Amino acid sequence: MWLTDFVGFLPMPAGGEREAFLTADYNAETIEHVERYPSVRDRAIFVRDPEDVVPGTFGPGLPEIREWTERHYSFAGYVSGFDPRTVADRAALRAELGYGEEPLCLISAASDRLRRTDRRAVSRARSRRCSGVESSCPNALPSAPSRRQPA
Repeated sequence: MWLTDFVGFLPMPAGGEREAFLTADYNAETIEHVERYPSVRDRAIFVRDPEDVVPGTFGPGLPEIREWTERHYSFAGYVSGFDPRTVADRAALRAELGYGEEPLCLISAASDRLRRTDRRAVSRARSRRCSGVESSCPNALPSAPSRRQPA
């Protein structure tokens, strides 16, 4: 599951053409990964409402952010805290949400570097838990070389 409150990156005007190019290139790579490997994410959830997705495109020649997000994400609305002790029947709640008894791993990453670190940790954990599985981390995405050229 992928849980986020933003999709894509937008360049800051002060960053100039180089930042605009790098941002669009990164967005293009991310879009390609999501569309090329749809099974990687069992579910992608945007924490807020569709109206909260920023307007505009991911970059020149790339899709509209809101339209693309609406096609690839479910929307959770605003999430408020709750006391997990109020959930009396954990097994019933997991079944209602579509989860079995297998461990649920939730990763929160604030930076790309941290995200890569977390992905390696998940890979190691999955390797230990899933011995005999062909891929030690079926969620790992291969890096695609940039196909975009600077303007």
